[in-house]
Amino acid sequence: MKSYVIPVCALLVGVSAFYIYKQSEHRRQQEIIRVIEEANHSLQRIEARHAQH
Repeated sequence: MKSYVIPVCALLVGVSAFYIYKQSEHRRQQEIIRVIEEANHSLQRIEARHAQH
């Protein structure tokens, strides 16, 4: 029984690390999408103002 404790703990640590990595990657991707959408919105406002003049 004790021989399984270390491999199981190592597996749990590995799975937890992978989960944290994927969450971080997802947050980073969401932030990039948000920045791109804000830039696109700003560009549309600038183009609309430019078209009025």
